[in-house]
Amino acid sequence: MSYLRANDVRRVAQFEANRLGLTIEELIEVQRFKQSLDEASPKGKEAEEWISSAKPNFQKQYGKNWEKVLYSTAWKKFGTSK
Repeated sequence: MSYLRANDVRRVAQFEANRLGLTIEELIEVQRFKQSLDEASPKGKEAEEWISSAKPNFQKQYGKNWEKVLYSTAWKKFGTSK
């Protein structure tokens, strides 16, 4: 297994930031925001059960974007309490 050195990580981050027209600090902020969105799901047993049962269908239907679509749909269905 190879490990990246700190200089390598900095170079990769700078390359990505430049590619997107951002500073490294802005890139870090964007990545943290995206991570918080990807990991969040609606609370409640009903939402958890629906997500678990829907995963295989979303994986087949949406390919590599299945997880984002699944959690977006879950938020639409279970995100607001009425």
